[in-house]
Amino acid sequence: MSNNHRNSFRSGGVVTYDTAAGTRIHDDRVTDGRHSFIIKIGGHGTFLTFDDLLGTNPRELDSPPGNLIVIKSELPHRFTNVKPPACSFVLHCG
Repeated sequence: MSNNHRNSFRSGGVVTYDTAAGTRIHDDRVTDGRHSFIIKIGGHGTFLTFDDLLGTNPRELDSPPGNLIVIKSELPHRFTNVKPPACSFVLHCG
């Protein structure tokens, strides 16, 4: 891993989804990173990205367990229609 601070991982961890609602529409800008890396470890659900935080123009990304999703941190997204138990591993990179 590079010693360049701009390319370092800033935060991360395992996220568990206990309800079918999953997450609200959000972006990851508060993590102070440029990209979010998301690997669904287990469970099923729908991963959506949007044009804005109001949910305009939803787009579904293929997200079976084991797939890596890489998005810019400012891109609004949501994980919904979850069939618990489900969990993902998330890293935010500067």
